[in-house]
Amino acid sequence: PMDATAEEIRYAAGRNQIEPRFRPVVDLESGAVAAFEARAHWRHPALGVLPPDAVARLALEAGVADEIDRWALERACAVVAGWGGEALDALGFVSVGLGASAALAPGLCDHARAAADVAGLPPSHLVLEPRDLAVAPAPFAADLRRTGLGLALPTGLEPPLLLVMAAVPEAGRAMDPDAIEAVGDRVGTAGHVEALRAAGVRLARGPRFGGFLEAEAARALLTAGAVPVAG
Repeated sequence: PMDATAEEIRYAAGRNQIEPRFRPVVDLESGAVAAFEARAHWRHPALGVLPPDAVARLALEAGVADEIDRWALERACAVVAGWGGEALDALGFVSVGLGASAALAPGLCDHARAAADVAGLPPSHLVLEPRDLAVAPAPFAADLRRTGLGLALPTGLEPPLLLVMAAVPEAGRAMDPDAIEAVGDRVGTAGHVEALRAAGVRLARGPRFGGFLEAEAARALLTAGAVPVAG
């Protein structure tokens, strides 16, 4: 079978083939969709839709990973802006998956803040989620504080857990508990859901709640009410 090549992905964004898709983050008590994770997908003309891991690998090989990540960030904000007031009111946050090199590139936080402002998203509701980054280096953390953006980082715990910070604390200062939300990750079973509930974790994402959705399906789910979370 034909493979998508690194050469092809150089031109994919300019041809509007790179698009954000949205994975629901669910409130375990109400069943409502509380937030979304956005990742870049490639609508390849011959191979169909390629998933985020393939996009990231090919973009890195082609040397365009940062450009693809910035494009996905802009498009995710623009898509969310088009969902309208009812959906925006229901949206707690949207986290955008980025490669670590893109997240740490100079000017990225200012670029993201401008995209949030155009979209009408409060900056703390736009959460940057760098892949393969366990801690936020000081310059990156300072840029996040200055621009007011949120940050999601893995805890390294099992079962997998993310910490989503609406406000990044100053070095050496305790985090504000009201500005932190734990999110269960890669949740696949009812038992996993119950373990998270027992630990006091309110939000979760993963196969239990569905995969990445096209923009209109994500908007509809956000405003539709509850999704099944146990059983």
